[in-house]
Amino acid sequence: MNDFLSVNLNAAGNRFNGFPSITDPMDSARVNVTLSRSGDPVPRINRDGRDFPMHSLFDPLKEGQKLTTTYPLKGMKIFFGLAGGYQIRPFLADSKILIIDPDGSLLKSLLTALDFHDLLSNSHVYLLCRPDHETLSLWLKELYNPLLDGNLQVIPHRAYREKETFSPYERMIRSILGEISSDCSTQKRLGRQWQRHIILNLSRVCRTPFTPDLLQGFDRAVITAAGPGLEGEMARLSRRSPGTFLLSVDTALPALLEKGIVPDGVITIDPQAIGYLHFMKDLPSSCRVFADWGAPLPPGIEESRIFWFSSPHPLCRYLRKKGRLPLREIETGGNVTQAALALIRHSSINEITLLGADFSYPEGKPYCRGSYFHSWHLIRGRRLCPCENSLLHFVLERSSLTESRETGTYTSPLLRQYEKNLGDYVANTGGRMKKEGQGKWTVNWSPLAEGFTDPGIPCRADELLDQYAEELNALTGTEGISNSSVSPTLIPLGYSFYDDEGEKALQKSLLHTLKIIKTRNS
Repeated sequence: MNDFLSVNLNAAGNRFNGFPSITDPMDSARVNVTLSRSGDPVPRINRDGRDFPMHSLFDPLKEGQKLTTTYPLKGMKIFFGLAGGYQIRPFLADSKILIIDPDGSLLKSLLTALDFHDLLSNSHVYLLCRPDHETLSLWLKELYNPLLDGNLQVIPHRAYREKETFSPYERMIRSILGEISSDCSTQKRLGRQWQRHIILNLSRVCRTPFTPDLLQGFDRAVITAAGPGLEGEMARLSRRSPGTFLLSVDTALPALLEKGIVPDGVITIDPQAIGYLHFMKDLPSSCRVFADWGAPLPPGIEESRIFWFSSPHPLCRYLRKKGRLPLREIETGGNVTQAALALIRHSSINEITLLGADFSYPEGKPYCRGSYFHSWHLIRGRRLCPCENSLLHFVLERSSLTESRETGTYTSPLLRQYEKNLGDYVANTGGRMKKEGQGKWTVNWSPLAEGFTDPGIPCRADELLDQYAEELNALTGTEGISNSSVSPTLIPLGYSFYDDEGEKALQKSLLHTLKIIKTRNS
């Protein structure tokens, strides 16, 4: 085996996706190496019968250094193509780097011909070979943090063109960045409320955590969302079989209670106080509440009837691990319908029906009748501005008219993303999801295979928060918060201070968190 290939593979370890192995084929005839006038080796790729140098034959180091006059040294960079690495090395010290290479055979030939150990052993360098959309999305969402990395720069390389096109990856990146931008906007809007509720709810979540035992005795489940499609299902819901567990999302709860239908449980994840409006009607004692750790406590309901689960929020993960908290993590996808489905998956139930999950505005209707949203507009209707006008105005503000004319259904980018996220979640967890009608879906999958490991005796809430506060106090007024173990717990809140960005935003997030901890009992 070539010494360079051995060195490069050892340097890479297991940190790269799609990385060529020893047994993978390579097209070494396409790559030759020549020395530049500066004495640095330059790979040459054979194209159309002639060798094409991938870097300057005079001084490839100087050529690579010129990129720093166009692109900032710090931040996140995506390089299209490894080539000889000279375009990447000037950014090693200050940037987080993702390299995308479309050709595994060429990549292996380069690794065989040149020494890249300084690149591949760097913990800030990542390389993907021929990634699909899902793989690229997972890596980019994990690596790129707009708060700390600022704008993301995509840097193409002149040697990769024609057959080795990067156009598909450019489209993927634009799509993924749109999702990241949407997520950042949500964190900017809700970050303070999440941080506050996670800290204030800590003592409660340990007392009554959600467990699958709460769903024992049921062989199927029905989840009701609050889309207009729910209206036509009310009669069937009132006649559901005894073995059916009826789980309502919070937005659909008032509509069910108005029809005299009492669900077995209701789930809530919204950290905003507006979520209280879903619980204004008296909740029968037989109905349990399943609440996200970051949601406010529903009013007028005994704490013993509220069962808590954790979201993937970094502060939740940090406190769960540090405090050995017995809470299950539910992948909500930012949507309460997906949260309900994920909750059911933790039980032995494998047959689920979704009702009212329209993910659209059929006939211009945003929600089913009886939801607080519909009732709010109804009581504020006037002769010159009836309820229907304000509801349609709400829909038109969020919908694409062009698309609505083509499909006959009003929709929005957010609703389409929710539907896609839900479908991806079911598919990625080995389930099958089928549309049965307007707002009606069936989902089948095997129950969650892995068991839940008891983390041991949990810390007391006050003790755990005091330990967290000590770690934050040690970082107050210092540089390098982004490199600390508590940095992830501050990032969602940091988007509330986005005008400052980076370390300044994290420092404000730190001080705000300390204030919440200090005043939690007042």
